[in-house]
Amino acid sequence: MEGRGRGAPVELELIRDALRAAEEAVARSLADRGREYLGTRGYFGDATLVVDRAAEEAVLSVVESRLPDAYVVTEEAGIRKGEGPLVLLDPVDGSMNARRGIPNFSTAIAITRRAGRRYSDIVAAGVLDHATGNIIWGDAEGVYVGWRPAAPSGAERLEDALVDFQSQTHLAGDAEARGIAAVMRRAKYPRILGSAALGIAYVAAGSADAFVAHYGGLRTFDCVPSMFLLESAGGYLAPIGVELDSVELDSGIRLRLLATGGRGLMEELIDVLGLGPDVRAGIRGGRASR
Repeated sequence: MEGRGRGAPVELELIRDALRAAEEAVARSLADRGREYLGTRGYFGDATLVVDRAAEEAVLSVVESRLPDAYVVTEEAGIRKGEGPLVLLDPVDGSMNARRGIPNFSTAIAITRRAGRRYSDIVAAGVLDHATGNIIWGDAEGVYVGWRPAAPSGAERLEDALVDFQSQTHLAGDAEARGIAAVMRRAKYPRILGSAALGIAYVAAGSADAFVAHYGGLRTFDCVPSMFLLESAGGYLAPIGVELDSVELDSGIRLRLLATGGRGLMEELIDVLGLGPDVRAGIRGGRASR
């Protein structure tokens, strides 16, 4: 961003400050009672940890001070309607990792243009890796890890690739499970890291080569901020069964997708998973779709 000859846009400043607030709140919470359940469920049905609530409150404090009219969609508190930009938030993606002391979890946020409510309206996004403190963030002009420009790896073959998988493998049907097994056999480094937001952001930043989520389904706050970052960085997305630009960010839709750094790797994944010509025809990326 410094290389663009100006300071960060206001949306990116908000994302940076909100994610740093989440980082501090999560560290304090996990040092205390953060791994305990509150005994309540969030708006979208998942059991809420103390650390989930702490992260959400920290981010919303920053959002409300900068965008008091924001339309907020967040995993725990749910939907708070307003006339301003939509703010999409997953306070802690990978909560079970956080609860069990596994350092692979994240906070993810995206912001739309004013009154925008769809994927195509997003103008900036960011994902905080709580293990390293790195923020992967950006807008349509580019993506950064901290202040360093980032780009996908460009890996083109499974035999060379580090591939992360959506963690809810129990939701895979028989054919989908066979596809997962086939990819795992071919990939050089298969992984199930447990945070979709971070897994897709890793592909945007070149740390991972692909993310596979053709089974089950991810909610918008689980994956949309990172999907935006991946496209902005020049990677490739294959949404499955949905027209991505028209997705309403406050809907309960479940998204299935593939994410890769290179076009050849995307096409190989589609072939190995047996997903067919419709998915291939819907490949987005190489910066063309932004």
